[in-house]
This record gives sequence, structure tokens and C-alpha cells, in this order.
Amino acid sequence: MDLLKNRPEAYKAIAPQEFEMRGKWIDNWFSNMVPDPIYIEGFIWPSVENYYQGSKTTDFSLHANFAIMTPSEAKNKGRKVNLRPNWEEIKIDVMRKALRVKFTRVNDQGKKLMATGDDTLVEWNNWGDTFWGVDVRSYLGFNILGNLLMDRRAELKRELDYIKA
Repeated sequence: MDLLKNRPEAYKAIAPQEFEMRGKWIDNWFSNMVPDPIYIEGFIWPSVENYYQGSKTTDFSLHANFAIMTPSEAKNKGRKVNLRPNWEEIKIDVMRKALRVKFTRVNDQGKKLMATGDDTLVEWNNWGDTFWGVDVRSYLGFNILGNLLMDRRAELKRELDYIKA
């Protein structure tokens, strides 16, 4: 994954003319906020967002509470926790782990991801997140989530190729 891609001209060239909206937010089918339960570390998390936010803390009781919140509640609460000392070093790996559970060869989400072929996946957003996605106003962003999803898609393709061999 090339984490240094921040090319507004390239993103502008592939941006849709219109975005599907969920309320005032852009609706991405692969959003971490989508209620799509995943099982990791002994908990059923309502969404990837819940797991990600809960992983910000080493306080087990607080960590577990994230599993019973809505994704929006988890995101808001995650902004207020004392971050574990190594959070900046592990946050991408935490997201990668959650995406590997959410997108598998046999579930609908994984099949949907595979169906994107070789398309460039972009976490378009209108809330200014230039780390995980690309801001639709400036076309700036590192698109880490989009890159992780494309990496996961490549892993799934390799798994299928191995099974077929």
C-alpha cells in the first residue's frame, strides 16, 4: 500500500458527478459505520467502527463498552478516550484486522468487494477526513481506507487463485 498518495488531480479525475447521501453524509457501501457485525477478540462488534474505536484504549471495561454502542456513539466516545501509548503506530493494522474479518471470500461484503474488479476504491467524504479518505471539496486525502480495501481485495483474489490451483 502506498500511503503517500495525495494526488488531488488523480482523485478529481475519478470522482463521481454526484454522491449518494445518507442524511448530510456521503454514503459509501463499505463504510465502517455500516451496522455489519464482526467477531473479534471474543466480542461481537456491531460494526468495524465500534471495534476500531474500542481498540484505542487498553482499559478492558471501556474497550468492552464499545461493543454495545451504536457506531455513531462509538465514534463520538472514541474521540474522548485516553489513547493507548502506541495508537498511532498500530491504528492502520487495527483497521486492516477488522477489514479482514468484515470482508471474506464467503460473505456478501467480501463478494461485493471482489465484484469491484480492479476499480480504484476511494473513501469519499464531505467531513474533511484526509487520512482515511479523500475530501470531496479539495480532492485531498491519503485514502488509507480505500487502499486497505484494495489490499484486502487483492488478498481475497490470491486466496481464490490458491483454492482453484
